[in-house]
Amino acid sequence: MRRRFAMLVFIVGIILVLGVFAATASDEPAPTSDHTGQTPPEDAEYVGQQTCFTCHSQTHRDWDDTFHATTIQDVSANPDIVVADFSTGEEFRTLEDGTVYTLEDVDYTIGSKYRQRFIMETEGGYMVLPGQWMRDTENWIEFAAAPSMVEAGCVSCHGTGYNHEDKTFSEFSITCEACHGPGSTHVEMASNLPENVDPVSDEVLAVRNSIVSTVDSNVCGQCHSVGMAPDGHPAPVGYEVGGPFDETMYVHAQPTGEMDDPFWWPNTGHNDQHFEKFPRQQWITLAGSAHGNALASIVEHDHGAEYCLPCHSTDYAFQDDTFPEDVVTMENAQFSITCVHCHSPHGEAHIEDQLTQESYQLCVSCHTGTSSGGRPIRVGGTVHHPMREMFEGISFLNLEPNPSPHFANEAYGPICSSCHMPATARNAYFGDVATHTFQLILPTEAVEGQPDSCTSCHDLTHDELTPEDLTFYVEEIQADTEDRLADLRADLEEIQSAHPEWESDAEDKSELQQMSERVHTLLSFVEADGSLGVHNPGYTDDILTEAEDLLDEMFEMEE
Repeated sequence: MRRRFAMLVFIVGIILVLGVFAATASDEPAPTSDHTGQTPPEDAEYVGQQTCFTCHSQTHRDWDDTFHATTIQDVSANPDIVVADFSTGEEFRTLEDGTVYTLEDVDYTIGSKYRQRFIMETEGGYMVLPGQWMRDTENWIEFAAAPSMVEAGCVSCHGTGYNHEDKTFSEFSITCEACHGPGSTHVEMASNLPENVDPVSDEVLAVRNSIVSTVDSNVCGQCHSVGMAPDGHPAPVGYEVGGPFDETMYVHAQPTGEMDDPFWWPNTGHNDQHFEKFPRQQWITLAGSAHGNALASIVEHDHGAEYCLPCHSTDYAFQDDTFPEDVVTMENAQFSITCVHCHSPHGEAHIEDQLTQESYQLCVSCHTGTSSGGRPIRVGGTVHHPMREMFEGISFLNLEPNPSPHFANEAYGPICSSCHMPATARNAYFGDVATHTFQLILPTEAVEGQPDSCTSCHDLTHDELTPEDLTFYVEEIQADTEDRLADLRADLEEIQSAHPEWESDAEDKSELQQMSERVHTLLSFVEADGSLGVHNPGYTDDILTEAEDLLDEMFEMEE
């Protein structure tokens, strides 16, 4: 199903219906533009999030509940935002002249989810004060002061409209124009639309194209990556939202393979990606993951088709086809699975981490072999990514249901992200920011201090297990499943090769051919699940046992 991506520019039609611009509409002809909306129009200026609120009030309210809206906050406007205990931590709050700053000296807070730092407005600008408060452990820790928040580059990601050359910015926090670009042209063109304009006219399209609205992960990557500009500045220099994001603007921190690397763990996952240590590296690891290359995986292979795109291309899945120019197909799809496929920039779903759905439902909306029950598995069919059906032990081809013990444990059973997104990075402590490699880390593969995919749930002391025990369990299941699959495929191919007359689309099939097709689908289910039995060892055994029994019967029939 095509979903409409509720970014601000697609609400123009609603605005027109409500007549928001009727009072200010000009008699002048509505302006037109050849601008594509990929990058901001030339000479556009920042207008501030309150201007956006005038028309996009509900989107603004949703955004206002996200952490993006609270990266820098004014203490005088809301004193309750300060969570630190200023009766402690004097040794961390000592300035260079020996004085200790107090709550009365604080004008703004910076950060709100994991930790909180403090800003004092001075004649020279905005000084980031020493020390920071850790929200989870409720204590002060050491953190160096910065004489100028702007010079230090903090505002490039905690504010909007940062100008590297003249060291200015538009406003505090990550507001609308941080992701959509400066909006003055958009506001001017919208206000000049004639009353009762056709909502699918060229004039409205021009207004739509006067602001950036893209699912490109580069927009997120300007802050959710670690490195520095070629000139040494900590923020990307020269990046425009919607445009390219390359080494001429930002050189990403590369793994050294050493334990003391501050950004990366020395070990890698199964796709040779290093795991994150530093929290804001989601863009880098997503780009190298299978999700980040999902579109290429179907475009570059003969089996790719348009029905694959809802789960392989975010611009296809989120397209608004109001205008012909916006229709996305196999020929013009640009993006794989990007950040906004899973995370809502505006936070309208009001789910933790700004997810578009609850975590498990989000994963299995694509990792399902039946479209979550909408497309049955049929004898002779080749199954595609049935992770949900395997994990939940959902019946197919009349097999008895057999849910995984992990799924059946409703009290604290793990979900996809529990194992495939171990929290390797730290904001306050290692274990509070998930990897976006989507790769497992077995207990014996983890290095010292690194969270893995198993022991966050399996307490080794309580369960009297060792890391070797857990790894052995996984590897034994996979080795056994792999061996059984290889033997069964060989047996099936032997029978099929003896019957070259079989045609898959024949109307009248022999009993032996029907049994052969059933075995193929059973094996395909296990193969396409991809875990080699780990998602559900019991159900995997049921399926392969059924295939083995059928093949034994088929060989007897051939004698």
